[in-house]
Amino acid sequence: MVLPTPWANVVYALTALVVIVLTAYAWRRARAPLDRVALLGLGISLATPHLYIYDLLIVIPAVVCSAEHLLGPRQTGSSELRIVTYGSFLCPLLALGGLTYSLPLVTPAVSALWLVLLVTLRNGSEPGVTTTR
Repeated sequence: MVLPTPWANVVYALTALVVIVLTAYAWRRARAPLDRVALLGLGISLATPHLYIYDLLIVIPAVVCSAEHLLGPRQTGSSELRIVTYGSFLCPLLALGGLTYSLPLVTPAVSALWLVLLVTLRNGSEPGVTTTR
């Protein structure tokens, strides 16, 4: 552990609070149901104190949402979204192979996917919603 236990608990509580607040803000701004479910799943997985491989099922809607942004009819995804989507998809496979047992790469990958989806949705690029001019 990097920090002593009391400080680690405080830092965890603060980061969980930030994740919950940002997820709630993005939830209110997102209009497409798939985007909302993706943000909710990523927010829950990041606010949870322990994230195991079998808990990553809750991240599947986020990967589907990012795939819709990347491959949908409007293709509103960025190159950053493409990189973090592939990375978050492949990180659990590395953990299963025992290659990253001492360094869990899943949490940073899920965090990156969450942040890039927040930015993508903040810019108004939602594939499930059509806009009229």
